[in-house]
Amino acid sequence: MTESNIQMIDGAHVWRGADLAVTEDWIMSVPDAALGDLDAIVAEARNSGAGPADFQNMEPEIRSLRELSASLRHELGDGYGFAVLRGIDVDRYSADELKIMLLVLGHHVGPLNPQVGHDIPIGEVTNTDTDGPKNFYYHLGGPLPAHMDPVDVVALLCVRAAKRGGDSGIVSSMAVHNEILGTRPDLLEILYRGYPNLDRHKLDAEGKRMLNGDYCPVFADIGSETVCSYLPSSIYMTEEFGLVEFSEAEREALDFLDATAARPDLVLKMSMEPGDIQLLNNRRILHTRDDYEDYPEPERRRLLLRVWMTIDGWGKYPANIPHSDAENPTKPS
Repeated sequence: MTESNIQMIDGAHVWRGADLAVTEDWIMSVPDAALGDLDAIVAEARNSGAGPADFQNMEPEIRSLRELSASLRHELGDGYGFAVLRGIDVDRYSADELKIMLLVLGHHVGPLNPQVGHDIPIGEVTNTDTDGPKNFYYHLGGPLPAHMDPVDVVALLCVRAAKRGGDSGIVSSMAVHNEILGTRPDLLEILYRGYPNLDRHKLDAEGKRMLNGDYCPVFADIGSETVCSYLPSSIYMTEEFGLVEFSEAEREALDFLDATAARPDLVLKMSMEPGDIQLLNNRRILHTRDDYEDYPEPERRRLLLRVWMTIDGWGKYPANIPHSDAENPTKPS
């Protein structure tokens, strides 16, 4: 990739947070018919004793959810690249019942992806508050830098908000791309070339950390689409564990990317309230989290439920970009 053939990107998914902050056209209400169907599914599960594990596989055959999911896929693929759903009254349901609802909705959006460390394709995003290793963002409390989940789409259902803080921030990674191209195209070339990534699931024969193989580009062209694949922890830990040593230019490119992705005029901040479902196209959106104060009691702590989805018809990633794909099972690093 050379400077001369990196082009500016345009489309609805190239936006500035300052512009979207004065609108609410990215917020969608869950239609009454869909709420009724989800409630009926939960009621049947409650009566039969079924749990989330019984909803790992299902056909997307509920009309109201098919219609809602079609609208969501349009917003994710042809719109801003994200959407927020509102309308679920979380106080009416247990955590397991909310998991069932999110699993059912997720099945209608696209095939569900497995998540590392979970027996079923749904995870809990919360501060685990343990002394063990926390190699994944969803184990951590506190702030999170701009990153994406290595999957087509992530959906996060807020069950409980923090005591204070913890706002979600999202940014168009393609707007970030354009800002870097317009100011430091030399650094953008480095981001297109990419970095080694740490394999967070494997150790070498001596029990030490290892790289996952080829360089992984932060920005890449897949078919006619430019995508962003940025998990900073997997990059920075390669140097922390002594596996690589970054050049001054490589560090500058990462620092410039982080600074651009954190610019207040580019970031859209939102408070995730209980019942909100945030859906993100990870190819086009990076997300962050503000620091927060949580409740001391585990049962009151901030909790979001997470599902990952593969979207039919979206281009497949090459092997050198860690990416979870339900249709061609892979495990991201």
